[in-house]
Amino acid sequence: MNEKDLPSSNSGNKIVELVWWGWIGALVAGLMALNFFAPQPENTDDEGPSMEIVQLELLGKTAMIGESLQPEAPQTASPAENLNQGSVEMRLCAVLLQLEIRGPEAAKDLLNAVKETIELRGYVPNETQQRLLGIVAAIIDSRAQVEFWDSSVIASEDQQFLTKRLGWFGKLGLTPENSADVTLRDEMKNEAWQGFWGAILVGIGILGLGFIGLVMFVVALMLFKNGTWVWQCPRNLSSGTIYLETFAVWLTVFIGFQMALGALPIDPNWALPLNVAVFFFSLIALVWPMWRGRSFGEIRQDIGWIAPRPVHHFFAGFTSYLAMLPILVLSLIVTVTIAGILTSFSETEELAGAPMPGGHPIVEMVAQGDLWTIGWVFMAAVVGAPIVEETVFRGVLFRHLQDKMSRATTVMAFLFSAFVNSFIFAAIHPQGLVGIPMLMMLAVGFSLSRQWQNSLMPAMLLHAIHNFGLLTITYLWLG
Repeated sequence: MNEKDLPSSNSGNKIVELVWWGWIGALVAGLMALNFFAPQPENTDDEGPSMEIVQLELLGKTAMIGESLQPEAPQTASPAENLNQGSVEMRLCAVLLQLEIRGPEAAKDLLNAVKETIELRGYVPNETQQRLLGIVAAIIDSRAQVEFWDSSVIASEDQQFLTKRLGWFGKLGLTPENSADVTLRDEMKNEAWQGFWGAILVGIGILGLGFIGLVMFVVALMLFKNGTWVWQCPRNLSSGTIYLETFAVWLTVFIGFQMALGALPIDPNWALPLNVAVFFFSLIALVWPMWRGRSFGEIRQDIGWIAPRPVHHFFAGFTSYLAMLPILVLSLIVTVTIAGILTSFSETEELAGAPMPGGHPIVEMVAQGDLWTIGWVFMAAVVGAPIVEETVFRGVLFRHLQDKMSRATTVMAFLFSAFVNSFIFAAIHPQGLVGIPMLMMLAVGFSLSRQWQNSLMPAMLLHAIHNFGLLTITYLWLG
């Protein structure tokens, strides 16, 4: 079947195009609503600390080492007081950190402040939180009465409960500087030092790469302005709505298979591998343009599945990533601001432990999963996401949007195509509204490398580098 043999309404009719866009919009809006309104599973007594507490550990370890480096310095505001926010559990982590760096009296004051906040907001702690409040209070009281404290004064089941729910902070409260358990105390200090040096190295790396990226960004603007940098992605391929239809088919297949997997009683050990397999299988949607009359060779050219200069494309992808780092930093600031606004809407949910907006479930898999799970997480994020997402967003959808703007200037066509595909890309991710600014800017960078090279290889490489870096840092800090 050839494209010219199909009814003309399917290739250029505005009504048909609106119908396809309406279907895509409905699917995207449904996913956004699901991510925003779906109830979060409660953390039961059999589970470990919440993801928010796991992420808080890095700040706690850094604060612990920072205080130990300046023991004789004037005691200004404690870093633990700055962590007194979020759920009751997170606030108790701050109390235990205060106990470590400022002693029982300061910890008792902070604990009283937590209780006052609970009372002022009219919140009734649940059974787990009440038990944790009691255990933490008992630790502070007992440590205030003796110089050399032994954790045996706390019942063993309470110790296990505390460390299970508060993680590293629970262990910290049970192993003071003069603890009889020297081995565990040394392990705690080693973990803190690792987190401290990790934070410094990552900070230096981000600053260095950010400076290089800013220079590259300015150079790129100058090259584009004087005509040296020529964008190679062609437009006006007369493909009609074929690639819009293909994207809609992919989105339908992707969501349908995800819902089917979620409804099946699958062994948790195989849930992630099956999701990765389904992710790749969703590219079956590329059969649609073949059915609509495009040859496989034409499709490869249209969507950028080509790499005529692989070495050049490799360096183009890496260069593009560095150049967009300054923009990512700005979008991160916007993301944090939005997260703070959304969190402030419900102080009661905050104390109850409602997950902080903007998180990705993959972070928890890395932080708390075994090697099997972590391996599949890296497979999904570093291999699957770059190949599949770049193919359908910067390949298929970007192709349609570029053709749609064939009469506009190159810059206007790129901006329209980049921002539309980037918004949809960001909207269907599980981070919700909070994650949209940063994910959009990331996707704009992917789109820029696609436009620059007329190949998806740089965008895929850029995507893989970003995901690998984030997951590696997450694993080293939280794993």
